[in-house]
Amino acid sequence: MSNKAVRYYLLRFAQTANFIPVTRDLAMESIVGPIVEFIKLLWNPIGKCIKYHKSLHENMIILKRDLEELNSQKEDIKSRRDAELHLGKETGKEVENWLENVERINSETQAIEQRVAKVNKLLRAHLGKLVDEKIREVKEFHQKGSSFVILVIECTSKQWIDVTSDGN
Repeated sequence: MSNKAVRYYLLRFAQTANFIPVTRDLAMESIVGPIVEFIKLLWNPIGKCIKYHKSLHENMIILKRDLEELNSQKEDIKSRRDAELHLGKETGKEVENWLENVERINSETQAIEQRVAKVNKLLRAHLGKLVDEKIREVKEFHQKGSSFVILVIECTSKQWIDVTSDGN
């Protein structure tokens, strides 16, 4: 065996026994490592854009369904509130704020629906993100509306009027 072959086999043995690091592998690792990290860094926002772009239609269906449930809950809360108001009670500020926010969500969702109807391919990801955020907001308000146990406050400051008397 030649001197060159012996050196080659000794070097291979040392490398497999982890005595000497392989310089070519280290060079590749030092190049590939940062490239992989850069791709991971880029992929997260690109992956989200692709997800929003692809799921826009499905998310609009989910948003409409969730908004329908929220509006049903709004009508139930309004009915209970109105019934209690006829008994001389006042609505709590939190309930009124919630009802106003549901109206705001309805108008924002309607604006999003109009934009989705005439969107071009480039803006689908942006609208997909808006729809996704709106779905979360609707679910949050639905949950908050479910937590209302007391809709009204006993009114102690109002004067009761006796409607049975003739005023004498």
